[in-house]
Amino acid sequence: MNQKDVMLQRIKKLKAQAESAKKIGSLHEAETFMSKAIELMTQYNITMMEVDATEVKQGDEFKNWGYSESISYDDKHQGWEWKMKLMDVITDYNFTHYTFRSGLKELRVYGRMENVDTTVWLYHYLNTALYNLAQDKYKEILKEKRARDKAEADRFCKKEAYVFKRDFLIGAIRGIREQLRKQREEQQSQALSALIVYNDKALNKFVHMTTPGLRIVADKSKTLSVGEGYEHGLKAGRTFNINNPLNNSDTPSPKQLH
Repeated sequence: MNQKDVMLQRIKKLKAQAESAKKIGSLHEAETFMSKAIELMTQYNITMMEVDATEVKQGDEFKNWGYSESISYDDKHQGWEWKMKLMDVITDYNFTHYTFRSGLKELRVYGRMENVDTTVWLYHYLNTALYNLAQDKYKEILKEKRARDKAEADRFCKKEAYVFKRDFLIGAIRGIREQLRKQREEQQSQALSALIVYNDKALNKFVHMTTPGLRIVADKSKTLSVGEGYEHGLKAGRTFNINNPLNNSDTPSPKQLH
């Protein structure tokens, strides 16, 4: 066995250890194993495609892949656009893809099942967390306006509540995307780039294989928000603690977003 084959087996073992650690919620340990694997891939010019090739048997390319149950992205309070944008961000940075049915306002997430489960959990968690932030900021701004001018506050309460919270949510999602993009740029390596490209191709193949007749829609939402709520949301999203959202919980943290 030559040196490259030895390294392939070592990287494969580190990857398996990372996946095992992630399954039991030991995310710091999983990150350590995966960082070492990526370091070796960079050092020996090995791609993730080569590593996965040592694991794939004939006809078994998508072992442990699948898709979620249908998830609603309907929102009669703030509109559906922000939920679609939220899923865009989560799937972009968690090695998953999604499809949607606009008539039913339903999403479906595709990929390795451990990534699908994480994506779905994150979607539901961030749905609630960001909406609560929007509500809290709206109440804070309303209180400030009432302290200055009750008439102005009354107008804001009646006419601007929907717009403010919707814009806050879209701004917060943009801020989270910027935060995750910065994290990825800081971690960027040849191996990570290869992994992203390879995984994206595999995801596209799997989605089209499992969803016959799929139509590609280039732009799902053209909502542009520039109001007061957007700026507050953008600031909140840039500083939102994605890595440790819940304290004293057995629920896996969304730390594997990268």
